[in-house]
Amino acid sequence: MSYSRGLFTVVLAAVMVLTAAPVGQADNRLGNYGHWKVRDFPAPARVKFLDHTGTPWPVHDAAIKWDEAANIDVDWEVAGAYSNCGAECVRVRALANDEDPLFGPNCTGAAGYWTNYAPDASYHWGEGNEVRLNRSCNSESGSYKKAIVCHELGHALGLDHSSSTGSCMYKYAGGAASTPGEHQYNMLDSVIYDH
Repeated sequence: MSYSRGLFTVVLAAVMVLTAAPVGQADNRLGNYGHWKVRDFPAPARVKFLDHTGTPWPVHDAAIKWDEAANIDVDWEVAGAYSNCGAECVRVRALANDEDPLFGPNCTGAAGYWTNYAPDASYHWGEGNEVRLNRSCNSESGSYKKAIVCHELGHALGLDHSSSTGSCMYKYAGGAASTPGEHQYNMLDSVIYDH
């Protein structure tokens, strides 16, 4: 191997190491790469969280935190008798144990989850998305519920689990922070909604 070829290999390896994402900062998009359609680029994508939960669940607080991402405009609305939840909307509901098989009694099953329909050929979601929160967890602490809501809304925006305990997207919802981490904002702005 010549000197210049060896030097090129060393420089290339150094560049790859220096530009790699830090540990715990991997691409954490959902596996199906689903996301909300950006209608008028460069304007941000829009999604509304239609809140059917009432006061025990801090959906409004979580929506405000997710709205800090630059490339997605997050709206929140309290559901009324005639609320319309169209194509860019996620209903957020609190259900009792007997209303959902994934919820166990006394908050022993899932504390919450996100349902969605498969994205279209362009990986865009449409109607039918819903976040479900376990009403039997109402007695849990405010910070626990805040972490759960933040986590499930993050899935509804296109994020998968994170290995960072500094983010509400940590793989054990409710066992980490109650707000998004900087990496999640970067994923939304630079990867998922950067088109």
